[in-house]
Amino acid sequence: MPIKATLKQLVESRHALDAFAQKSWPSASIKISYALGKLYRGALDELKQYDEARLKLLKEHGDEIRPNMWRVKDEREHVDAYNEGIKQLEEVVKDDLYGKQITLAQIEEAGLPMSPAEWALLDWLIIEG
Repeated sequence: MPIKATLKQLVESRHALDAFAQKSWPSASIKISYALGKLYRGALDELKQYDEARLKLLKEHGDEIRPNMWRVKDEREHVDAYNEGIKQLEEVVKDDLYGKQITLAQIEEAGLPMSPAEWALLDWLIIEG
């Protein structure tokens, strides 16, 4: 069953998802670990496409200040256009991330420690049931 998340949720949870995917799941949770791995790869693909679109916006509305380092031009029209483009990108809903949400019980059974920040950022992935 596909998981639904906005690009904004994926962007904001990128580091928490990295940390969560790196955790060592017990062998009894191999199905969860496998499903999370597939979801993680799909999320990374979406984030790569997001980064490419963001760079395109930067090139259109910015200046290269050093090789491969861009900054939005100071003119209001460029700042507004860039911000609007990012807003539109972040509102895109990805409803085809392969995997299924993980329950609190599964995380608890696996004994995976998570910080309050990770819980908050991964709320699109974790369900109570």
